Amino acid sequence: MRGRLEKVRTWREGPALNLSDVDAVVFDVDGVLVCVELSFPLVVVEVVGEYMRRKGARIEGSPMTFEDFLAFKRVGGFNSDWDLSLAAVLFFLAKRGLYGDDLRAWREAPPSLEEFLQEVKEEGGGLEGATKVLRRRLGPDFAKVEREWDREGVIGLFKETYAGRFCERIYGFKGSRNDDGYISREKLLVDLSLLRGLKMPKGVVTGRTRGETEVCFELLGLNGLFPEWAVLTHDDGVRKP
Repeated sequence: MRGRLEKVRTWREGPALNLSDVDAVVFDVDGVLVCVELSFPLVVVEVVGEYMRRKGARIEGSPMTFEDFLAFKRVGGFNSDWDLSLAAVLFFLAKRGLYGDDLRAWREAPPSLEEFLQEVKEEGGGLEGATKVLRRRLGPDFAKVEREWDREGVIGLFKETYAGRFCERIYGFKGSRNDDGYISREKLLVDLSLLRGLKMPKGVVTGRTRGETEVCFELLGLNGLFPEWAVLTHDDGVRKP
């Protein structure tokens, strides 16, 4: 890790005056190099619905929508889609405890998702904020909901759904799916020839895991375009500024 960080210069805030002021170009992955609109948001939607069914909910599809995913992102504190999935599952577990398997009530009866997210924002956002809101609202009943909330189970389901047949390679365990996973739906946002022609040093800082990054880069032809030491991921303990 020390070897990685010693070679990465700090970045400056604000626009550079000219190219001679630029030491290196550092890219994010999601939304910069790679379009993830057909992967991570849809994984969250599918995971929420499937997890609720595994807990006995008699529903079709998912109570979560793509628009809900964006609403969580706007609250702040949900850079991790694992955390977003956990918060969404916790919310719908709480709603099921109040209203049974009535999907309409899950979305519209108080607290609505909009009301919930506003309170989460007021608590500072993120999974911690979501947990605080529901613990306060449910009081003693929160303990029952929390027992249904298997964090490792939610994250494991997320990994299997996203990675498909690449699950063992990416996450180190063999999943139950043999499809190509949602990772195969990701698309390039950049012209590879432009990246190859970029003469100045370049690197990557991403919230993805190392495995997610490597397989994504391989599928999209990005592997080999960045020095290995200059690709910093979630596994390296570095967080994006």
